[in-house]
Amino acid sequence: MNKTNIMITVLCLLGTVLFTSLKKSRGFEVQGEVANMKDGRILTMFTGPDHDLYKMDTIIVKDGKFTYKGEVDMPKMIYFYFDGLHDRLPSYGFQIFMENSKIKVKTDLKNLKKAEIKGSKNHSEFERLYQGTDLFDRLEKLSGKISMAMKEQRQADVDSLQKERKKLLDETITYLTADKAYSKSIPAAFIVYNHIGSILQDNEKLKATLDLLDDGVKESCYVQFLYHNIKKDAELAIGEKAPDFTLSDRHGKSYKLSDFKGKMVLLDFGASWCHWCKMQKPYLQAAYDKYKDMGLEIIYISLDKDKEAWEADLNKENYPWLALSDLKAWQGPITKEYNISGVPHIFLIDRDGTIVENDARGERMEKAFQRILNKK
Repeated sequence: MNKTNIMITVLCLLGTVLFTSLKKSRGFEVQGEVANMKDGRILTMFTGPDHDLYKMDTIIVKDGKFTYKGEVDMPKMIYFYFDGLHDRLPSYGFQIFMENSKIKVKTDLKNLKKAEIKGSKNHSEFERLYQGTDLFDRLEKLSGKISMAMKEQRQADVDSLQKERKKLLDETITYLTADKAYSKSIPAAFIVYNHIGSILQDNEKLKATLDLLDDGVKESCYVQFLYHNIKKDAELAIGEKAPDFTLSDRHGKSYKLSDFKGKMVLLDFGASWCHWCKMQKPYLQAAYDKYKDMGLEIIYISLDKDKEAWEADLNKENYPWLALSDLKAWQGPITKEYNISGVPHIFLIDRDGTIVENDARGERMEKAFQRILNKK
């Protein structure tokens, strides 16, 4: 993880909860009641700058009741997951936009999504924004349709649905920024981070949306991450030099990107568990067959942690090109250097080490190859 991401993670983690050993009177106190539950445990978690969930604390539920105390440096979304229910309930937790106040929660183990939360002004603000429109539900459904179209390799539908989603994202930004409380709202900033930032694909619009926020809100880890992401994307734009790296193959032999200077290089970020990545293989194979004699090298970079799973995938797929990994998944240095937030993600790099295409797929990939070949 690079230094900036470490800083933002620490900002989220250390600023999220200073646990119950605090002697200060300020802080929060959550008192909860859970119907249809006697004893159990609740795991509290928060979303880090990489959208991964990080465990914070464990709460004991006794006779259907619990108390949770701590302190936040500024309001943050905290997730409460009931331990051991992952396989038995479609929704096994609730969330609170935490602030330093006395908060009461009433929920039912059989219907956790309907948790009643009182005492947090920021949570009320979040619910007001989220429930005041159907835009977020529509975005979620549309993203599901895009995923299905990708799974079924219906590229024309993918393109059409993505255009529809872009319009919906524009409507969502207008809805949020038109709200009179937007500039001072950390819940609004969280919504931009959680629902818009990763799929907007328009950093100028994203930055303009963030710039409307007050300075205090900009200090939240959500906004800090998005600004960092915008900066990193600029460093990885078409025409910029691709960052060098060192990774090993399954036998421990090390390779650097700079070893391939003078060749076209396609970096294919994927993982053994990634279904969408497997669907890209026929397109990569076609490109490899067409351009390998013209100097194309494909490097498959796997975001796996488990070596056995990685090697099993390599045995199954039998890639004819180089396959590398540091087995650090999302926490590996290369993941941060190339700002990978999802897979598959493909970079195409020319013979001089310059990025020709970022997130190259389909027709864009072929056009990028032609730009390299036509370069004088």
